[in-house]
Amino acid sequence: MSQNKSLTLSLKDSISLLSIGRFRAYLVPFISGVLCLILGLLVIKPSISNISLLLNSKKSLEAELASLTGYNDSLKSYTAYFSDIQGNYQVLEQAIPLDDDIPFLMTQVQQIASSSGVLVNSLQYSGGSKSSLEDTKAVNSSAVSYGRVRLAISGAGSPATFLSFCQNIEKASRLLDIDTFRYSYSQEDNSVSFNLGLVSYYLPPSKAAKDFAVSQISALDLKSPEVKEILEEVKSLKYYDVEN
Repeated sequence: MSQNKSLTLSLKDSISLLSIGRFRAYLVPFISGVLCLILGLLVIKPSISNISLLLNSKKSLEAELASLTGYNDSLKSYTAYFSDIQGNYQVLEQAIPLDDDIPFLMTQVQQIASSSGVLVNSLQYSGGSKSSLEDTKAVNSSAVSYGRVRLAISGAGSPATFLSFCQNIEKASRLLDIDTFRYSYSQEDNSVSFNLGLVSYYLPPSKAAKDFAVSQISALDLKSPEVKEILEEVKSLKYYDVEN
């Protein structure tokens, strides 16, 4: 009887151990699968959220590529006019240079005075400033930055030479404005003493070429009557070369 009881207990223990073993055999893969699923979601979810960002970045890069391609095509169309563009650029730079170059400007003003026959008593730099001008004629309206250089000049001469000096300032290729104007006339020796405030301009490059809108490049017509008129007018002005 006791042997049967022991056998029964052993059989129950074996079944119990077998059930636990089977449970463990299924439990380990199940837990592993759940952990893999959780880890997979943690990795995949951020990637899914980044897809929209990648698509937006792709669209932005495609738009930039199209813009640069159009810009390149526009530049290629100007290669036939390269020599003309280079020559015209040099003429325009004489009128409005890329930097203030104050000593060069003062020497030019001195040359204008000497060629006009007036005596310069004083020529001084009186300050500078930078401003911006809204270019309303551009396809994409934008502000153009430019600089001012102010000079103060005093001198004397006859009425004829003083008038010639003012006219030569106006006809000089370097853009000069008479900002302030004071003079006195002496009948005794028929002379004019004057004090003038002069303003010159320069146009520093403010943007890299790639930053210009393609529409602005494409809208530039080098053969337009307006462009030709401006170039012809600038070419007719006198350039005072301080090196000669």
